[in-house]
Amino acid sequence: MPKLGLFTKLYRNYPWQQAVRDACDLGYDALEWMGRSPHLNLNKTAEIHEIKQMVKQNGLSICAIALYECKEMTTKGWTTEEIDKFKRVLEIASYWECHLLRFGPSKPSPQEARDEHWYRATEVMQQACELALSYGIEIGLEMHAGYLIESPEAVIRLIRLINLPNVGIVFDPANLICAGLDYKEDVILKIAPYLRHVHIKDIKHTISGFQHQLLGQGDLDLKAVLRGLLMIEYEGTITVESHVAGDPRYIAEHERKVLLHTWEELV
Repeated sequence: MPKLGLFTKLYRNYPWQQAVRDACDLGYDALEWMGRSPHLNLNKTAEIHEIKQMVKQNGLSICAIALYECKEMTTKGWTTEEIDKFKRVLEIASYWECHLLRFGPSKPSPQEARDEHWYRATEVMQQACELALSYGIEIGLEMHAGYLIESPEAVIRLIRLINLPNVGIVFDPANLICAGLDYKEDVILKIAPYLRHVHIKDIKHTISGFQHQLLGQGDLDLKAVLRGLLMIEYEGTITVESHVAGDPRYIAEHERKVLLHTWEELV
């Protein structure tokens, strides 16, 4: 079984300390850190030290930091303030011994994008990857419905345009469900050379739109996803990223149990 990570975003309405304690108690291997307030404040140096210490004391690691999209990357590029913040996150990631940042462009979708959008996104992402490379850190691009990198074809196109060794894919099959795209074994085989990290959550299409669900209660074919990861001998981390409202500890425990049970059925 690949390592299992718990995304602290599940605890976005709770202190980060609770996420660390629960991850340890429930048997997770790592944490994916929500890279914004209230879990990451770039100027609170003492808290950044405290996070590293508590994570280590609980026998965990930080497998990734999730940054939130540079909203105008594809239209206006990167501001000096945004670059400075990114550099600060790199310093923190290096200090935490975290080797992956999720970062990438948002809108427009590949269907709506013009050449200038691809050019600006490439320019910013090349700069981000070059900065990260000096720290030995990789950048993970996550496919999202309606974003420039909505599909496997689009994200691979951007990776090839960036043309640097430390950029890859964060694969979230539920995001592909939202985009009306395939996400099963054939897709996993296609993205395998670029795959760096996996997010797992469940989602259900209803008459009122998509609704987040606990694993096993939505449209996600978890067995097909895990089968695909087995086929490519994936050795990275699978992070639980449930958006379901409720007690985060209960949700984290449920998601881990379903993942382990499904994996055991396959092997």
